[in-house]
Amino acid sequence: RNKPDWEDTIGKVVDEQQVLYAQGLLPQLTENGNLFGVSINLDAIPIHHRTPDDYRNLQKQQRDAIAGKKKELAELQAQCEQEQTVLRKSYKSKIVELSEQETIMKVQLEQIPTKIKDAETRLRRVEQQEEKMSKDNAEQLLNAAMQEEQATQQRLKDAMRQPQRRKLQKNW
Repeated sequence: RNKPDWEDTIGKVVDEQQVLYAQGLLPQLTENGNLFGVSINLDAIPIHHRTPDDYRNLQKQQRDAIAGKKKELAELQAQCEQEQTVLRKSYKSKIVELSEQETIMKVQLEQIPTKIKDAETRLRRVEQQEEKMSKDNAEQLLNAAMQEEQATQQRLKDAMRQPQRRKLQKNW
């Protein structure tokens, strides 16, 4: 059986582990009890109290532990920085090479539209030249054919004139 509203009285001042939930205390309600109207068997509670020196020693241990952890942290940070430096040095040439390649690729990528326009312009020029050459070739072929035709006609005329002379020469 619990004392009514014990949470607001005993529960606020008594250590949970050592007293409040301890076994073998044999609590009894009394009007003029030891603590807030409750009497308990104090022999069942282990004696545990700290002196100011105990608190100072505990505080020093905690400070030393904190200092040790800070030192350990600083050593780990220094080790990390050293390892990073070693890694940077070992990969520096590769990083530089890759950076240069990246720069070259970026420049080439930026030049692609210009190169495409230049190629298209050259293609148009070649097509125009080809077309002009085709026209020129056609004109040359036509002129050559016409000259050949004229030459053939001239030979034919000449050939027709020569046999007449032969006939005339034979008859005289």
